[in-house]
Amino acid sequence: TMKENKRYNLLLLIFIAFGIGKTYSQNTLFTDVYVNAYFSLNQEKFAPFLDENVIWSDPTWSEVYPNSKPVVGKQNVLVHLEKVTEGVSNMKYEIDHRFQSKDLYVYEGTLNYSWTSPNGKTFNFSIREVTILKVKDKKVNEHSDYGDFKTWIQQYQNQMK
Repeated sequence: TMKENKRYNLLLLIFIAFGIGKTYSQNTLFTDVYVNAYFSLNQEKFAPFLDENVIWSDPTWSEVYPNSKPVVGKQNVLVHLEKVTEGVSNMKYEIDHRFQSKDLYVYEGTLNYSWTSPNGKTFNFSIREVTILKVKDKKVNEHSDYGDFKTWIQQYQNQMK
């Protein structure tokens, strides 16, 4: 009957809504843990979340280092990140906005950190940062960072004086 169909449709909508909510919150928790570990430079904590064939990139870094290219494969990504974060300390990612759309998780905020150059001079940076994760089966299979490197360059030059 029509009344039974309406009741069935209502129940179906409720189940779908709760199912979507559960998936979203579980993945959000997982991506939050990953992002916090990533920006605290804790490879031991974030490495298990990386897919074996992960693609990591930071297209905006090419403003500072023109030969910057995406890095493919979990082990290559871990080695690359270890190398490019050498001398980095006090890193804190202050997230002020995040959202999810399908399998993409987007984080926006301010990235603050110190970097000590090979000659021992310490620089402090505070730049806007966007991180976009593509997730499948609770694994990050694409990780892209986008930083405001125009501001980074200005901060670097001001501290060189």
